[in-house]
Amino acid sequence: MSDLDTVDENPLDGELEVVTVGVIGAGRRMTPLLSRMLEYDYVDVRMVVDVNPAAPGVLIAQSLGVTTSQKVEDLFAVLPELDFLFCVNDDAALKDRVIAEFRRTNNRRTLFMNELATRFIMSMVKDSRELMQLVPPPPARRPVPGEEE
Repeated sequence: MSDLDTVDENPLDGELEVVTVGVIGAGRRMTPLLSRMLEYDYVDVRMVVDVNPAAPGVLIAQSLGVTTSQKVEDLFAVLPELDFLFCVNDDAALKDRVIAEFRRTNNRRTLFMNELATRFIMSMVKDSRELMQLVPPPPARRPVPGEEE
C-alpha cells in the first residue's frame, strides 16, 4: 500500500495542524468569520481585541473562554505565537502600531491580514454552509481484496 492510499478522503475529518489566530475588531463585520473560526478544533483563537467590550464577537469569544481585550497592546504579548492576525479596523494609526510591533520584534511568523484581506476571506466563506450542503459526501471506500477492514 502506498502513502497515497492512506490519505483521508476529507482532510477536515483527519487530524490537522492547529492554526493560531488573533483578531482585531469584533463588530458585526468580523463576527461571522470569527464565529466560523471558533467552530473548528484546529483553529486556536488566542485573543480578540475590540475597543467595545460589548461587541458581538467579544461576547461570543468570552462565552467560549477566549481571552479578550480593549487594548491592541495586550495582543502584542501573544503576537509571536500567532499564525494569522485578522484586522477589520481601518484606522491607519492602529495598523501603524501593529506593523511597528512586527518590525520591533522581527516577527516573520505571523501573517497580518489587513482589513482588505480579511474582507476578501469573509466574502469567500459567506454562505459556505449552504454551498457545502450542495456537495455530495464522498462514496464509501470499498475494501481491497486481501486488505484488513
